[in-house]
Amino acid sequence: MEIQGQLLHRKENTSERQANLREGDIYRAKIDSRTSHHEAVISIRGQAVKATFSGTLPENDRIMVKVEQQTRDGIRVTSIEGESRHNKLQTRSSENQIDRTLSRLDQRQITTELRQATQQFLDRDVFLTRESVRELNRFLHHGKGTLDQRLDTVQALANKGVEPTTANLQAVHEALHGKSLENHIRQISQSDVKESIREILQSDVKSAGRQWNKLNLPQNNGQNKFHSNTPANQSRFSAWQQTIANEANLQLAIEKIRSEVSNQGLPQDILQQLHQGLEQAYDFLQKGRELKARQELTQIILAAQRNMPQSTAPVTTGEQLPQEVLQYITNQIMQSGNVPSKDILITEVTERLAKATDEFKAFQRDVTNQLSRIQILIQQLKSQGVQQTKPMLETVIRQLDQALLKNNWLLFTDMKTEKNVLEASSMLAKAKKHLTQGQHEQARQIIREVQQTIDKLMYKPTNQRVQHFISREVSWLESKAPAHRLTQEFDNTARTLTHNDGSGRQVLEGFRSLGINREPELAQLLANGKGHEAVDQQRNVRTVLLQMLRGEEDSGRQQQLQQALQNLSGQQLMAKIDHQQNMQMLMLQLPILIKGQAENLQVFVNSRNDGEKLDWENCSLYFLMETKKMGEVGILVKVSERALNITLKNDDPTFQSKMEPIAHKYVDKLKDIGFQFQGLHFAPITEEQGSHEVSKQENGHKELKPTMTKKGFDYKI
Repeated sequence: MEIQGQLLHRKENTSERQANLREGDIYRAKIDSRTSHHEAVISIRGQAVKATFSGTLPENDRIMVKVEQQTRDGIRVTSIEGESRHNKLQTRSSENQIDRTLSRLDQRQITTELRQATQQFLDRDVFLTRESVRELNRFLHHGKGTLDQRLDTVQALANKGVEPTTANLQAVHEALHGKSLENHIRQISQSDVKESIREILQSDVKSAGRQWNKLNLPQNNGQNKFHSNTPANQSRFSAWQQTIANEANLQLAIEKIRSEVSNQGLPQDILQQLHQGLEQAYDFLQKGRELKARQELTQIILAAQRNMPQSTAPVTTGEQLPQEVLQYITNQIMQSGNVPSKDILITEVTERLAKATDEFKAFQRDVTNQLSRIQILIQQLKSQGVQQTKPMLETVIRQLDQALLKNNWLLFTDMKTEKNVLEASSMLAKAKKHLTQGQHEQARQIIREVQQTIDKLMYKPTNQRVQHFISREVSWLESKAPAHRLTQEFDNTARTLTHNDGSGRQVLEGFRSLGINREPELAQLLANGKGHEAVDQQRNVRTVLLQMLRGEEDSGRQQQLQQALQNLSGQQLMAKIDHQQNMQMLMLQLPILIKGQAENLQVFVNSRNDGEKLDWENCSLYFLMETKKMGEVGILVKVSERALNITLKNDDPTFQSKMEPIAHKYVDKLKDIGFQFQGLHFAPITEEQGSHEVSKQENGHKELKPTMTKKGFDYKI
């Protein structure tokens, strides 16, 4: 399933909407624009309509209106004011109004759950059709999960202002209550590898023998040197090769084999040989060359097996193939191909870096020139120049933010340069405030400092980031089995999100490699005539899943792939920003590495709109994840004017003593990107149930996970 960009907007159906506005009915409305003392454009159930008020316009934008008459130009309404009267009328008419609405949409069986859900969507001006109400009712009573989970999904969808179609309901439900994306991908990859092994192992023994002969391998006739080890040794080395073939996460396979190698009592030379091979494989993996790592490790294990003291050869059967045949099987699964020549790769990297250098120089020249002009205008015009210089300053701030988000030159430079650009954007925001308050000299001083900072920037690509780019290029140019490409891209995403030196741009690249913002960015590139740059936007987990789904015929595998895509689509919807709403609520699931294993990190964001972006200087973030040793860990971050208050939440009584020294160590790094640290707090992640409450869990505790409300994600402490 794929949710396109247009699904993130509400559909228009003027005739059906107009029919839903009945004379005498009372509606919640929002004043979009005031045209006179008696007229305004208001939004009712997602429809923008011209309204003439019987009295003067109310002061508040959120109002209750009674439709008196429909006119050619719009409607004539009466504003219902007064809290007590509002509540009385709402209590008396709301339920009947919902029932009438559902009846007009051909919904005959109206349940309490459907009435409640419909009210939530209408309160957020979400347009409902006959089909969407039918799907909403079906989901409420026959969807996956418990009723509470389904109601939670409906509330989340309504609060995001998204129409309750089948696709949207399933996607958000999967993101909120289904398995994590990490679990889906591991299952897909493991089933793919196991199925390939099973098919090859079940092939005719004669066919295996013919493939063995193609490799020009020595026959095991008991007379030549491919004498086998003892049965115990044979089983040991065979198990390691099976681990390499079966384990989708190669880093886990390396760690498992390393721990087993040390406990097997092998000869010293064999141990040294295996440890060197494990280190080589790990190095290849860190460089993004998973295929090479698997092949090298397989060959090392095979060579070590040959160097073991020989014994009587075991009988070879269809269930116990020779090691060389197992190696052939492994190579077939990997589907290795020819990597492009070194010269082509060097040319590609050189061209990218040359283009990035030109982009940086153009950016630097343009920004410094604009800042110089702004300084001159402020000095000459002072207060009279605010209206002229303020838009110019906003343009420069957008340029800096654009560089942080999308300019390719920032992908190759060091973290210091990225921090300088981030700091420059923040300083110009302060200068804008000074300018608005009439403090012209303070604003001009800050602008001069920013200009000097930008002018002194030196563009020096770092080896680490260039090597990362090269490894990704090679990875996508190599021919690989889809399941292994999927695993590698997912693991690369987890590494990017975990090991990024605090780089905001690298975190954004992690989002992109998941494919969460794939459709909007593709549409933007095509709209701007940059279709040639769309190739990079196709290199992500979502694209690989879509390709696998198109070529999959097995119904079981199709379901696995669909669920993984629904998880990503649900995250897209939960991360949708509605600029018409002041408060924004976002939810994401991100893979991060903990001891080499990708774990699921849930991220909840509350923030207000700041123009076309979120107000990151004033927001709340909540991070929630499950750990093997400490159980659930929550991190609540509240930001007010860049001042941070952090609360770490866990039920382990030793949590604070273990985490406090580590937390203070990392909190100090926040100062490098312009935040001020105010306080560190600790709290449990669950609370005791009162005696009058019925516990829903056997341990008598109430779990406090974030729930979506109209005011944001509610995460109690």
